[in-house]
This record gives sequence, C-alpha cells and structure tokens, in this order.
Amino acid sequence: MQKMIVIQPQPRAWLEGSILQPYVSQCGEHLQRRRYAPGTQRAYMCCIAHFAHWLTQEGYRLEA
Repeated sequence: MQKMIVIQPQPRAWLEGSILQPYVSQCGEHLQRRRYAPGTQRAYMCCIAHFAHWLTQEGYRLEA
C-alpha cells in the first residue's frame, strides 16, 4: 500500500483545483515506486503544485 505524500495546505489546494488534479496520485505513486526519499517526494510534489497553479492562473488547457 502506498502512503500519501504530505505537503502543505496551499500547494495541496493548488493541485486539487488544477487541470493536473487527475494525475496527482499517479505522480505520487511513481515517486514512491522509484523509492525517492520522503523529502524529495514532498519537494517534487510542491514543484508540480506550483506549475499546476501557474497553468491555472494563465488559463492553459492540457491540449496546449
């Protein structure tokens, strides 16, 4: 069973409200399967969250 990657509330909200939301769990599972350290998993997920926030703010769609 995979553990959930714990990140701060703001990045989590960015992920949940973004066009990348359907892929978040797959990204987390990939990091865990590859045995990334917990701190690295958190850092990468926060980077993805920031990118997701930017995509949302700029109005980009996945097709772009």
